[in-house]
Amino acid sequence: MSFLGKPFQHDLFVSYSHGAFADDHDSELKLWSQKFALDLRSELRGYDGFQEVSVFLDESNRSDENVDRTEQLTPLLQERVAGSALLVILMTPQ
Repeated sequence: MSFLGKPFQHDLFVSYSHGAFADDHDSELKLWSQKFALDLRSELRGYDGFQEVSVFLDESNRSDENVDRTEQLTPLLQERVAGSALLVILMTPQ
């Protein structure tokens, strides 16, 4: 549930490149992007009233803030983006 409430499921949706090739599942770019999103959520939750802020990241450790690997990716991501108040894009060459 988002801090902003209905109709939003998430407050922020973080879009990033995994920067991975073939067997490289944990590229430096992916790890940096994940840390950025987690640090952002932690920083926002430090403000009074923002303890419930929800930051969507496809590989979050929180089941309510990640992608369900049993569903088709594109429709699921479209649903998550549409249900988020803000879209944060981490733009890289990848």
